[in-house]
Formats: sequence, structure tokens, C-alpha cells
Amino acid sequence: MKAVATAERLHELLSSISETAYGAGWMTDTEYEVWRLGTEGGGWGRLETPDARVDQALAIARSSELWVVWNEHTASAAHKDDLRPISLNEWLPRFRAWHQAKAQHSS
Repeated sequence: MKAVATAERLHELLSSISETAYGAGWMTDTEYEVWRLGTEGGGWGRLETPDARVDQALAIARSSELWVVWNEHTASAAHKDDLRPISLNEWLPRFRAWHQAKAQHSS
């Protein structure tokens, strides 16, 4: 799967997951929450894991070594053009930093 097609498929899956969880096409931190669900389990809004879409999104990410993130510099609405693909090498440190900040904020 080419990078653009992979990013579009990931966008579709993450948007569908966000829609189930919150009735919104792309909630704040969707890319982080979906990764957390796929790696740690648990729930997010009205969604409980396991969910086949979460598993599929992570399988695509791992096989392509890509993930998608919200591009806060251009985004105005939840549209696929507002997402950008990044390598897992770039994504994983971002996820860990987000996860640590969230844990510190919760305690």
C-alpha cells in the first residue's frame, strides 16, 4: 500500500473509531487514543476494546511503518487533507511524550 493510500485508509479507520467513541469524525487526540487502545486496551468514550478497527489500524501502521497525525498548522475541520503521515520512528516518541503528559496530568 502506498503512503497516500495508507494515510487515507488510516484516516477512514480512525475517523470511524472517533465517530463511535464520541459521535465526532475526529476528536482531539484521536490518533493518540486509538494507538493507546491498540497497545494497552481499555476504553475511550463509548468505545471499548477489543475493536477490529483498532486492531486493523495498528496492523496497517506496523506493516507500512506509518501513522497519521492531525496537522495543527493547517487544520480547520476533520478532513483527510488536515492529516499527515509520519513514520513510526517519529510517531512512537510523540506517543510516549503524550502518554507521560497525560499520566502526570491525571495524578
